[in-house]
Amino acid sequence: MEYMSVTQAAKKWNITERAVRNYLKEERVEGAFMMGKTWVIPMDAKKPDRKIRAGSLPDTLIDRLKYEKKKGIYSGIYGELLVKTAFYSNLLSGNRLPLECVEDIIRENMIKSPNVNLDEVLEQLNHGRAFNYVVDNAQKPLSVGFMEKISHILSANLRHKRVSREDLSEQKPEGSSLEAVLLDYNSKDGSSFEDILDLHVKLMLLGFNRHYGGQTARLILFKECIKNKFLPFVIDEELKLSYYRGIREWEKEKWYLVDTCRIAGDRMTEILNRYDVLL
Repeated sequence: MEYMSVTQAAKKWNITERAVRNYLKEERVEGAFMMGKTWVIPMDAKKPDRKIRAGSLPDTLIDRLKYEKKKGIYSGIYGELLVKTAFYSNLLSGNRLPLECVEDIIRENMIKSPNVNLDEVLEQLNHGRAFNYVVDNAQKPLSVGFMEKISHILSANLRHKRVSREDLSEQKPEGSSLEAVLLDYNSKDGSSFEDILDLHVKLMLLGFNRHYGGQTARLILFKECIKNKFLPFVIDEELKLSYYRGIREWEKEKWYLVDTCRIAGDRMTEILNRYDVLL
């Protein structure tokens, strides 16, 4: 019989190596065994059905996130988005930890990499907690208190709060305030995707929190997308410049930010399809 490694299985099944290892630990890969400290997997082994563990998993994104969070399932879409939202949002603000390190910190509560900065570790853990707060309260209306709660979670226990490099407040509209922005947004009878992006732009330009305003605004963007059944997305390093340009030029050329977010949305669609999740 021919065998394959964890890396080969991950490529064959189009999932992460961590997901393969989780399947192996759960004894869900038929015929796999340990040889020393290395997993050996039959070449003809089939990718386990993600629905085996849960029986009947919720279909919608918000319900799946809540379900996997409650059950502590990190090998599904909850774990993937928990890590990616933390890694990329903190990266935009200046956090330097690599993705592999963030995965270890958030999914396994372990620090395997040497010489890491404690505050940067806490920033990742705090973002994970803030993401959980958003998932638990996705259907609630926005308020100043809600946003302050997220900001508080993001900055908890830090020795030195990072001054974000995302400060766009030089373009802050005169006379605007967080209270007025939220009042205007909440007064709408249903929010369109453009309404949600408009809110995000205003929150970024307000600079209401000089430390973690960008992360807070992106978590609010994620929350409002899933609440209103729009495709959420993650702005990665490749889309960073287009994202900031779209924010700065929003009043002149709304299409630029919309197109950037749609590109990010296409990548999220691939994730949803991989986990058989609907909006």
